[in-house]
Amino acid sequence: MTSDSKDLSQRIERIQNAVRQFPTASASLNTATDQLSQSIGQVDAILKKFSLGVPTWVSFYEAVNHEAEYFYSEDIGYAKIGGKWGVAIRTTEWERDPGDKTVEEWLFNDSPRLLRVRAVEKIPELLEALLERADEMTEKIKKKTAQVDAFAAAINSAIAPEPKVKPAKAQKG
Repeated sequence: MTSDSKDLSQRIERIQNAVRQFPTASASLNTATDQLSQSIGQVDAILKKFSLGVPTWVSFYEAVNHEAEYFYSEDIGYAKIGGKWGVAIRTTEWERDPGDKTVEEWLFNDSPRLLRVRAVEKIPELLEALLERADEMTEKIKKKTAQVDAFAAAINSAIAPEPKVKPAKAQKG
């Protein structure tokens, strides 16, 4: 047997051995992924009870190259994706022009596995940021409500101005 055919035979054997292990590896990976999905489902269910509805994002990975004017980030967040609120993941990438960026967003369990694994560490930070954003939004809404109340009062007075009191006529005596 020549060296080339022996080398080819060894590579074929390695391929066959690896492929035989795929079913076990696949089953383990899918089971672990399903468990993570269920756990995130619990977090989603808890957050939905509070109806916060305030999109919030926390970065868990960034790559910046100032010379090439390149930016890439991976974020975990709470946002409305495809009409549904939930824990989510997004990636943002741009080169040279921040206005020409590419953003991909998924609900957590729909995102690529690698991103899910990277994101988990930032869940406590996400929850804290979500509370902070809810407080900020509450204050903004209170201020805007006061403005709208003033607008409504102005509209009311323009539509139905207070009647002007006519001076009483002097009585003849």
